[in-house]
Amino acid sequence: MPIVRTKPSEFLVVAERGRLANRGAAASLFLRRRTAWVKVPGEQQEARFEMTQETRDGIPLRFKGSAVLRIVRPEAAAQLFDFSGEEGLAAMKTLACNACLAELRDQVSHMTMQECIEQRKTTLTGAVQAALEALVGAGEGGWGVTLDSVRVAQVFIVDQDLRRQLEAET
Repeated sequence: MPIVRTKPSEFLVVAERGRLANRGAAASLFLRRRTAWVKVPGEQQEARFEMTQETRDGIPLRFKGSAVLRIVRPEAAAQLFDFSGEEGLAAMKTLACNACLAELRDQVSHMTMQECIEQRKTTLTGAVQAALEALVGAGEGGWGVTLDSVRVAQVFIVDQDLRRQLEAET
């Protein structure tokens, strides 16, 4: 019988009687032959997003931000993502980034440049966080993930001439 050991930052998820069971972090377990198992990462995962979008007044802005996710229910996450390789984490981060970008595009297209710059930490970050919370879900139907932080960190004016003009005014 093989022994499976996980690191303190990993969860051991084992298939038992047709269900997935979390055996905990830093687990060490003797497994019967043909027992399915997977190590699920438990450390924080940062999903960074970046995009350029025109505002309602036609000014292109560049946005950068990030979302920090952490798996808290590994058996739920293991049902949705393949953690046998790096593909599971990559897929989880990609889906989170796409949700952030889609919501950010929608919000920015209805705001002026001034509103985007002033409301980056409030309106834009709040909208992105709400969209991400709706995606990862809560309870039994969710991803088994919690959001540690979500933020739209930077807003840049793409047009160099416009940036110089605004900087000269201030």
